[in-house]
Amino acid sequence: FELIAVMDAVLNEDACIALLEVVASAVLSDKCTSSDANNVIAVVENTIMEKAQSLQLSNNNLVRYAAYALRVFTQENYTGPSLNRTLFKVAHLLEETLPATDDQKEQSAPRKIIDTSETDDAHASKDVANHPIMAAAKRGDVSTKLHKALRNALCIDGELPYTWILAPLLLLFSYATLKDSFSKYADVPLASLVELRTVVALQEMLDTTTATLHTHVTELSTHLTKVCTLLEKCGCEPLAASVYVERAHAHLHYHEYRIGRILVDEGMRVCGVRVRLTGALGKRTKFQQSSLAQLTVSITKYDASSENEDRKQGDEVDEEDKEWRKHVAVESVVLGKGIEGSTLALAKADVLAQEQDLLLAPTQSDTPDSNIPLEVVLDDDTLLSHISFDASLSLQGGGMAPSLSRVSQALVLAFVRCKVISSANNELLEEELVAYLDTVIAHPLSYSVQVYAFLLKSRIERTRSRRLQRSTQQLASVADLYMVGDADAQTRICDTHLVNTPPSWKVLTELAQRYITIGLARDALEIYARLQVWDGVIAAHQLLGEEETAEKIVRARLDIDPTDASLWCALGEITRKEEYFEKAFEVSGERMAKPMRALGMMLLHQAEHAHAHREEVDTTKYQKAIECFKKSLAINSFQAGLWFSLGCCALRIDDFSTSTHAFRRKLDIEDNDFESWNNLANGYMKLGQRKRAFFAFHQATKQAYDNWKVWENYSVVCVSVNKTAECIRAIQRVVEVRGAFTDWKVLAALTHKLLQPKETYKQSIAINKKLDAVNDENDDLEDEEDLDEEGDGESEKIGEDKDMSVDVREEKVRECFIFDLGAEEVRKQRESMVEVLAKIQQSSVTDYRVWMVAARFYNKIGMHDEAKNVRRLGYQQVKSVPSWEKGEVSAANVVDCLEDMVSALVNIRSEEEENVDALEEEQKIYLKKQFNSTKMLLRGVAKNLESIVMKGDCEEGVAEHSQRAQQLLEKVMSNINELS
Repeated sequence: FELIAVMDAVLNEDACIALLEVVASAVLSDKCTSSDANNVIAVVENTIMEKAQSLQLSNNNLVRYAAYALRVFTQENYTGPSLNRTLFKVAHLLEETLPATDDQKEQSAPRKIIDTSETDDAHASKDVANHPIMAAAKRGDVSTKLHKALRNALCIDGELPYTWILAPLLLLFSYATLKDSFSKYADVPLASLVELRTVVALQEMLDTTTATLHTHVTELSTHLTKVCTLLEKCGCEPLAASVYVERAHAHLHYHEYRIGRILVDEGMRVCGVRVRLTGALGKRTKFQQSSLAQLTVSITKYDASSENEDRKQGDEVDEEDKEWRKHVAVESVVLGKGIEGSTLALAKADVLAQEQDLLLAPTQSDTPDSNIPLEVVLDDDTLLSHISFDASLSLQGGGMAPSLSRVSQALVLAFVRCKVISSANNELLEEELVAYLDTVIAHPLSYSVQVYAFLLKSRIERTRSRRLQRSTQQLASVADLYMVGDADAQTRICDTHLVNTPPSWKVLTELAQRYITIGLARDALEIYARLQVWDGVIAAHQLLGEEETAEKIVRARLDIDPTDASLWCALGEITRKEEYFEKAFEVSGERMAKPMRALGMMLLHQAEHAHAHREEVDTTKYQKAIECFKKSLAINSFQAGLWFSLGCCALRIDDFSTSTHAFRRKLDIEDNDFESWNNLANGYMKLGQRKRAFFAFHQATKQAYDNWKVWENYSVVCVSVNKTAECIRAIQRVVEVRGAFTDWKVLAALTHKLLQPKETYKQSIAINKKLDAVNDENDDLEDEEDLDEEGDGESEKIGEDKDMSVDVREEKVRECFIFDLGAEEVRKQRESMVEVLAKIQQSSVTDYRVWMVAARFYNKIGMHDEAKNVRRLGYQQVKSVPSWEKGEVSAANVVDCLEDMVSALVNIRSEEEENVDALEEEQKIYLKKQFNSTKMLLRGVAKNLESIVMKGDCEEGVAEHSQRAQQLLEKVMSNINELS
């Protein structure tokens, strides 16, 4: 308990106590209670600096107090066990609730989240009612005036911290003290690392990411690039690797997975290890006799050629990732200039001293922590708990897993988190991620790293029916660790910064959500109610059919605290009345984003319900929802889900300008959502901006590679912008995924572009200018400015033509038109088209016009036998319609197919007669045979139609098609006679 004792001693120093007291006084002052959160933090920051100056505190001491306060806050909210607050002289400032009455104490008697008698598993959830969050929430305690003021002070962009955040004074003190640390504490370079941890902790206390904290993280991470370079230069590789992994986790909070992956790779380089997947023989089931290849992890020494080798083997770094890596490399070079002799230049002894003083250094001992929790054993009658690798494999997990240090294991977990965020769920991905996690779990070193590995694995395994029970029990075990377990506080708190274990209340919320998914609504309700997570309480009561009970609970809490905006929101969600959301917005001083967000979502759901059941668009509700979304986004613009909802509302009422703007903003935050890309592209198509639509659909196909609808949309826009090669690829993918093809219009347009004669260059320029003129009329200038400012990846591609010279612009035009391609390129594309048509023949086709289009293409390139075959397929399809001769449309389809056959044969005869003076005997025999075959078909169709018309047992227009069939028969007979 040496670390804990040091922390307690530091926080009990007179100077630290004085600083905490002035912070508490400041947030309760009139200046803070009447200001918004940003002003409050500025006031607190100035108060701290003035008090520190009066106490003559050095920068190092001030940063040390902030670092220790953050550590204590982490123990209280993340790792446990609960603090013994009697040891602190400022215990009265850390209280969250007013003293409980005797009745409240009696009501808070301990209860279990799960009845452990129902399971024999040793790691099932135990008694957590003594958890301070759970106990306070269950009693219905009222927050102290200071606790409320501290929560309001920590409100960022209209997002309040969790209701029962513990010891918020310590977090506010750390955040205000360390703000702008790289400029205020130039002589303490590692203060930026402490500040990053503080910002991440504050973000985790909020339900939604915020733009303010994202900007803060970006600035800190940029500055820490130089710090990492300094640490490497002075030989402090473990701390440098630790900074890389912490920066990666910080960026991943904001869905910046590309930056996160680059930082993880840099951390691996510093650690000198290379982790990759490989194969090994092993058994997966209890009854498996022979070993089969299984995924596992190989760990080797890092070398500069490793990355190139991965690229050769097709590792998953796409072109965008390469661009990001170039950007980061340039940034590192710029920031690294002038390090020698700068104010940030450090000696190794100075770094080690700061590490020790600020509790920054990662644990470097290879000795495992004591009392590390064990993984829950899989209880299945078939599957083994872990893959059993053959004895021939030197060590399980690839043979070198023990060479991973604590920091290296944390980097592996950060890599897994990157993959989870950036990739769509599929079985192969899950197998890969479990291989990485099993390698870390099999060689425990750090308590914190091990717990985070358990948490990640429980999330991955929740989709597997055979592992769902173990996954849930493992999640419950992690949730219990705050109050139970043999590990001491020092073991728990060390290395916490290396992983992204969420606060204890978020783990409990995740457990409750899991219970909802597996049907344990009552157990989930108990957790939600104790945590006062009102959204969850409402959802659980709705599943149980007890909405009235939920309303009574919320109203009872409102009687205690009528100024709680979250409670008014909860009441609005239960009663579905708009006035309660408006009341919540009013109570919050119009500074909370949640009330308008919740009201907008309710209106959207009501409008969608009306649209689904009455097939009408309630424009009024959609417009009101848009207004609510805009109010919420004006407070916190970093709500990705809300931008998406705003875009969907705008699409419903055909406000395409608003919808494209909303989807672009959503993709600025999370760019791997195929639905947003797809909707953005549809909006661009409606606005006539086809080039932008092409780019957006192209991005959508990357994110939804197995979604045939996205590929079908992509094929349409490819034809419109003359991207024939991409259109062929899109059609091929539709056939592969769907196993069917029906869009004959796209196929017709594509084959036409592949077959049209080559135009002159000037004609292509003229056509392109006309198209650009139409697009320019549809483009909104304000929309262009938004694109450039938001940096959604399109402005550079689309707007670059404006400043191009005429020569360069004309060269780009050549790339856009198929008839300006070289003969070799056209030949290759036609061959690709033939391959696609062959695949279409093996798939399901429900529209006969697909076969007609394919046949015409075959005829044009001289493949007449293939053309004949696909025409027969189309004819058989239309003839298979029951009573085809009685319907006008079905009869027309049959005659159309026969007319197409006749026209094709006549054209073949004409072309061959033009090329030679007289047809050879073999050609005549071939054509005569084909005409005779068609004659037989026509004769049967004409006879059927004539008979049904004479009986009058058909639709009115069938007689016209009967006459067409007779005329076609006469034409065929004429050609046969001429050939004879």
